[in-house]
Amino acid sequence: MKNNNEKGNNDQNTTHYMPLYMCIGISIGLAVGAATNNIPVCMCMGMGAGTCIGAILDRQNRKKESDDSEQEKEEQENENV
Repeated sequence: MKNNNEKGNNDQNTTHYMPLYMCIGISIGLAVGAATNNIPVCMCMGMGAGTCIGAILDRQNRKKESDDSEQEKEEQENENV
């Protein structure tokens, strides 16, 4: 019998990229803003860029996980036949 972690409850095991890349974008924006003496604009641009990159990576990760789960279901069906 499988426990909850093996049943497809992958919410706890997934990687979420958006918060990570938002922080990276803000940090880079802060550094660029300090160098150009325009901190608020550069921080906002960095956060926007980080959010976009994180959203793209999250979507790719979600798509990959759904493809993997479909393959596992097919393999289980083939084993049962």
